[in-house]
Amino acid sequence: MKSPKVAFALFGLCLVAVGAIIALIAANRGPARPSIEELEQQAVSGGQVTDQQRAVNQLTESGSAARPALRRTLRQAAEPEVKAASIQGLGQLYDYESMDDLLKALDDPSPLVRGRAGVAVQRLLGADFGFSPELEGEQLEQKITVLKKEWERMRGSRLLEDFKKRKGVE
Repeated sequence: MKSPKVAFALFGLCLVAVGAIIALIAANRGPARPSIEELEQQAVSGGQVTDQQRAVNQLTESGSAARPALRRTLRQAAEPEVKAASIQGLGQLYDYESMDDLLKALDDPSPLVRGRAGVAVQRLLGADFGFSPELEGEQLEQKITVLKKEWERMRGSRLLEDFKKRKGVE
């Protein structure tokens, strides 16, 4: 059996090593992530469009807590790229509360926004309705009408609740 002095010395070395490891982990975490409120502000009014898109992507990565911020960003954004990124995030997060905004975006002047809205709406409805951002005029209006009717049919239904449960949506 080793002497108590040796055991104490080994114990002390272990404590120093654990402390060093904790310090390294803490130092390598990098800067603190911006809050949802800060990201929302950057998404709506932050410098370059690419910076705004990056903020929207970080909001999406923040998960369901960022859904309201993504909805507000969609409504306030001036740039089609930022609107499209917000729509994509809302679709990824299965945000059914944004469905009216998403349906409205199907008729946006930007094909990018219309396309992302079509993907998001069809994802939330759980089916492909053949929406294309290239549709125009009466064809576009007919497709939007079909999607709106399907949403009205599903809204508040047992089918929607079952779908949400399978997708793990709150």
